[in-house]
Amino acid sequence: MSEEFRMTVIDGIRYRPEDAPEKPEPAPVEEITPKAEPEPEPEPEPEPEIEETKPKSRRGRKA
Repeated sequence: MSEEFRMTVIDGIRYRPEDAPEKPEPAPVEEITPKAEPEPEPEPEPEPEIEETKPKSRRGRKA
């Protein structure tokens, strides 16, 4: 690849190499401990029953 098309991508933003800000030091990774009891998922609400209606016939005499 030629220098013209080389780009640096930081946090989804594209920079030319000379315009790119210095990369920050990566944050220290904290250990994530799982919760003792997972939260119960809320029960999904039942969907209301929808009565199926047939469209009115458009046939007939014109007024």
